[in-house]
Amino acid sequence: MRGTAILSLVLAFAGWASYLPLSKLPSYRATMWPMFLILAVALILAVKAFTRATEPKKATRAIAGVGGVIALLIVPVYFLMLRVPEQSGRPQVGQRMPGVNVVNEYGDKLYTASFVTHGPVLLVFFRGFWCVNCMDQLPNLTMAQKALKDQGGELIAISIDSVETLKAGRKQYPNLPVLLASDESCEAIKALHLTHETMGKTLAAPSTILIDKEGIVRYAHYPSIVSDRPNPLTVVYEIQKLGPLDEKTEDGKN
Repeated sequence: MRGTAILSLVLAFAGWASYLPLSKLPSYRATMWPMFLILAVALILAVKAFTRATEPKKATRAIAGVGGVIALLIVPVYFLMLRVPEQSGRPQVGQRMPGVNVVNEYGDKLYTASFVTHGPVLLVFFRGFWCVNCMDQLPNLTMAQKALKDQGGELIAISIDSVETLKAGRKQYPNLPVLLASDESCEAIKALHLTHETMGKTLAAPSTILIDKEGIVRYAHYPSIVSDRPNPLTVVYEIQKLGPLDEKTEDGKN
């Protein structure tokens, strides 16, 4: 049984180590099921090794116990940190997007609704520069930014970070293809029902919302787990769809 106990410990560590690589894969990051499966197997093996331990029992049970505890940690971590509860009242596709007041990275007041008259706007709410998943998403929005600029639009990334933190983040990530904005008071995310209460702190729930130049939501992505982010190509596709739609409207008027 010692071999089983050691295997459970190895699998427990492997399960946790799989989080980052899995979170970068569109096929898995929405559910992270391989990580949960590995940890479940680790827990089963730990219980088996612990209950059927042979000599030396203490060492085998100690190893199995550690493996089981590490595997079981996924339960509190998931419910306290990884899970993003669904909230009613969030902007939905087809609805008019309410404008919110934030402060851009230069310290200027910014009203999001003022941008839509010029072209489509993509609002990306992110948790902070410390969030690995967020900083994997934002740099990959270059194509989305170009598609927006081609239509006179803008890409705005909003977090609860202060302006000073945004400036520090810009220095660390100088090539981020977004206009950074601060919602330090949390008024915007509360108004849009995009709050994520975790570990006694209020963060912006990771969300991606595309608004057309009429102010209507055309695409929205709200994850149930913090690792989930929309495929950048999907976002680009949704933005490009707005161009032909606008042209058709103009043709119909003519």
